[in-house]
Amino acid sequence: MTGIEFLASFLATGELYGLRVGSTLDEVDRALSHPFVDVVGEGGAWLRRDYGLVEFAFNPEPNPRAGPGRSGSWPP
Repeated sequence: MTGIEFLASFLATGELYGLRVGSTLDEVDRALSHPFVDVVGEGGAWLRRDYGLVEFAFNPEPNPRAGPGRSGSWPP
């Protein structure tokens, strides 16, 4: 898959390796086996997993303002 095909697929489906908004931390771990950096918010309030080009954010509690399927699960 070329870079253009990859970007076109992402834009058309909203998915990256089968991941989309609302994917859980476990789903991200299974889909991506690349090095990452975890940044944890004060008191464990949130987690940001940074893969370089892509990063995912997780909150322990669903955000009622975000709507359905808009928060990951943290802590694992």
